[in-house]
Amino acid sequence: ERAEKKELKRKRILYSTRFKVQQRKTLSMQDEIKQRIEAAIAGAQVTVNVDGNRATIAVVASLFAGMSRVKKQQQVYACIEDLIAGGALHAVTIKADAPE
Repeated sequence: ERAEKKELKRKRILYSTRFKVQQRKTLSMQDEIKQRIEAAIAGAQVTVNVDGNRATIAVVASLFAGMSRVKKQQQVYACIEDLIAGGALHAVTIKADAPE
């Protein structure tokens, strides 16, 4: 019984450590994406959510006024294309709009 408790404790610590490492990676990827977009698109309001290798990105910027949906997405995609090509991101959903 004591050995079982010890093993359970070890597993909890391992899980906790893995979760924290994954959480740090996710947060840093979110920060990385947000910083890249804000640096490339002046005055952009950026929201990024990352889950594993999938990202949902929402950007509001006056630059997008009068642009087609595809052109807006291309502007955002250009900021992160190396992350996609390198495999850090697999699936990306982009919502880009001009302020109302």
